[in-house]
Amino acid sequence: MGGYLPPSTPEEKLFCRRVADAAGRCESSGRLQFTGFLDERQQALALAQLARLSWQGHLFFGGYSDAERTVLALYEGEEPSFEQFPVVGLRISCRHADHLTHRDYLGALMGLGFKRECGGDILPDEEGAIVFALPATAKLICSQLSEVGRESVSAAITQLSQSICAASGEPVKISVASLRLDAVLAALLHLSREQTAALIRTEKVLVNHIVRSAPSTMLEEGDLLTVRGTGRFRLQSLCGQSKKGRSFVICIKY
Repeated sequence: MGGYLPPSTPEEKLFCRRVADAAGRCESSGRLQFTGFLDERQQALALAQLARLSWQGHLFFGGYSDAERTVLALYEGEEPSFEQFPVVGLRISCRHADHLTHRDYLGALMGLGFKRECGGDILPDEEGAIVFALPATAKLICSQLSEVGRESVSAAITQLSQSICAASGEPVKISVASLRLDAVLAALLHLSREQTAALIRTEKVLVNHIVRSAPSTMLEEGDLLTVRGTGRFRLQSLCGQSKKGRSFVICIKY
């Protein structure tokens, strides 16, 4: 996976200041401090900020093991239990859930005024989906969510369980001339290099939650690619080369 990049936008710099402020409040009050849900980029920024402060007491939790989006707890002394985190699990139930996707659920929640920092992972399954959210947002979803992708749904708070796990995604094997961003996306999306370059230059592609506008950006194992309006892919592993020198790559499509 690509190395850490320091904060480069006003929003990222403000986020780092907020993490530092939360650590200061924890130190002065002795009370636990929690953030909203953070994506992987924000988690990396938070860890770097805490390292600069030499702050040891921190823990991430998103409602289940290996959650992608997590809440950060800052503490002094004893490590908090997961039950202390402001994380609520919701079961969204639907009679015809087989064709609904992560995008459908997220779109329906955004239609309620759902802010991304108030919600965690969305895990579609055969019954509907499991959604993680902050308590106030969970109550809003339960009271107002009635439809996803034109399908009637209901939402109710469910008990958090260690047995909950994210869908593993679909493995896809591709062959590329190089690990340039445009080459990998062209193979994954079945587009020409020119078409993928246009997507990248219009800032519709993120690598590890950071917008990349250069088609020549080089990728590494473990990188997460997000194409706005299309989906997400993770470069899982390299698996050799062809006789013509092309690289075989296993990706996971979510």
